[in-house]
Amino acid sequence: MLVGAVQRGGISAEFHVCTLKEMLRVALEVRIFPLRALDGAPSPHLDLVMRQLERLGFEAKVLNVPYEFQRGANEMLCIKKSV
Repeated sequence: MLVGAVQRGGISAEFHVCTLKEMLRVALEVRIFPLRALDGAPSPHLDLVMRQLERLGFEAKVLNVPYEFQRGANEMLCIKKSV
């Protein structure tokens, strides 16, 4: 199921979606922070992961937070089961 999960430069979007689905199986809400890579670049998977989760019936929102883990990393992905 996770064939090719690790790609050059990191973990695939497919891997992220599968792990988030598993977390959401047992939790009402999952929060992901920060949404940036260690080099400060925005996550290349964020849009794809959000679209796939929404297609699966989850609500996914990027929220601003009042703190930074690293420069410019002040957003969190909040995912909930749709009601």
